[in-house]
Order: sequence, then structure tokens, then C-alpha cells
Amino acid sequence: MSTHASPARAALVAGLAFALLCTASLSGCGAEECEPGESKKLVCEDETVIVRCRSDGTWRVAICTDEKTGDGGGKAPADLDYDPKTSVVVLDKTTGLFWQRILDGVKRTRADAGDYCAALVLNDQLHGKLFDWRLPDKDELETLVLHSTTNPAIDDVAFPDTPSAPFWTKTKINNKQGYAVDFEGGGTGYQFFDGKFDVRCVQ
Repeated sequence: MSTHASPARAALVAGLAFALLCTASLSGCGAEECEPGESKKLVCEDETVIVRCRSDGTWRVAICTDEKTGDGGGKAPADLDYDPKTSVVVLDKTTGLFWQRILDGVKRTRADAGDYCAALVLNDQLHGKLFDWRLPDKDELETLVLHSTTNPAIDDVAFPDTPSAPFWTKTKINNKQGYAVDFEGGGTGYQFFDGKFDVRCVQ
């Protein structure tokens, strides 16, 4: 995937480096098996590490700060504000956006991705039948990136079985290329419109 340099990308790289440092600090700090979706705070030497349980029953770092100064660059990711009560859609309470939770696994060109989202109807047990889905723009899809993890770089409790792969956005670069967000590491790059990639719709 071609990469596109930006301040957001630089911040992402810095965030990943910090997350790796915090992940190493989990050793010997009481991080045992857990229930998917569970969160807890661990104090490891001079760091306070807030962890969240993956869908496979193992912990990953969600927030990490310096216990003495309160610094560290970590912040609460959007996954702590997701509505956990739905099975078909996810409501991000920070942005107010509804997201398609379960994917159909079909890779599409950018034009087909837009058509797919426009035709999508999801009947959710909490919110009822939801219409008017669309392809997200670059900034919207980037809000789902979880900087403290990779493969995939997303909350795998809120969004299970997400491929570590590029996802289309509706944001264009020119008449032949558009942005895609790669959930392997969370970077944003560009792809030709006729390439086939994954799709997650937004409302």
C-alpha cells in the first residue's frame, strides 16, 4: 500500500512507539486471562496502564500514562466510548456515528464500495432498522484506528474479525485514486479506484 505523509501519520507512528513501550510493562503486573470487553487499571512501576480485553481473552493496552507526572501521550481511544449493546451496528458515542459492525468479507472497487453502502439496510436490535448508509470519508474512518494495537489496529471487541487490510474511504486524491485506511497498522494511504479492498459503511 502506498503511504501518504501527514502530521496524523507522524502522530500515529509516535503513538505506536509509546504503546509498544507500555505493552512491555504488562509483564508481571497482574495481567491474567480476561473476559472480552473487560477493562481494568494496572499500576506497573511508574506507569498506570489501562488495559482492555481482546476477543481472544488476552489483554491489550488501551491507555498508558506516567503515574508521577500524568504524562505519556496516551489518551482514551474511541473504543471506550462505543455502545456495547448492539450486535449489528456500533454507535461511537464520541462522534455520534453508527458503524457497520459485521462485514461481509467481499473486497470491492471504490465505485462498488459506494454502491454497496448506499444499498445497505441493517436491522439492529437496539436501534431498529437503519437506512442511509454511505462510504465514510478519510477523517471518519481514521477515528476507528486504535493506536495502541496492530493486526488489526481497531477494537476487536466492538469490531470483531476485522481484516488487517486497507478499507476504502470516499475521499478522493484525483480522478483515479482515493484514500484507504489500512487496519494492519492504522496508516492512511492511497489506492487506485479499480483496486479491490474491504468496506465498512457508516451512517
